[in-house]
Amino acid sequence: MGEYFSRWTQVKRIVEKDEVLCQRIRESFFESNSNAGKGTRHVVRRVGAISFKDRQLPLVLRFDFTHPENDLSIKVGISEYGRAFSEGLNPPYVAGVVKFRDSRSIYFGILLEDVTECGSYTLSKLRGRMGLASPFEIRSDGRIFFLDPDDFANTNEEVAQRYFEAGLNLV
Repeated sequence: MGEYFSRWTQVKRIVEKDEVLCQRIRESFFESNSNAGKGTRHVVRRVGAISFKDRQLPLVLRFDFTHPENDLSIKVGISEYGRAFSEGLNPPYVAGVVKFRDSRSIYFGILLEDVTECGSYTLSKLRGRMGLASPFEIRSDGRIFFLDPDDFANTNEEVAQRYFEAGLNLV
């Protein structure tokens, strides 16, 4: 987890300094004009890009649109992305926790690499055995990514806590 977590802390430092990007992230919890994908519980919204290690890194925000104030699916998701990285399952290049507080509530999400590269590629869900849902999606260029953590997976509380403590806190 060290390398994956380190990427997050580096990306977070860049994002924190970009007020325009931070504002887009805040707005993404409420505006649906930037949807990159939507499932039965989660939505993924494009928020922008940063310069990172000599390349543009496009970013999306993933959150539970049915209960954006619920941090449980975020804990599971961030644990699963960390596990996927350690097992070589090709999660997004970076993932980290975002917390946004306004006058009404606290909202939680995961900031991720946009593996579609701002819509340049399309994604298709891979099916597991007997047609069951899989956490993997295949990009139109053939690359396979671990993108959709199981909401019912076991949370690694230690990993989740570490990401929450190092989260991007927006007000």
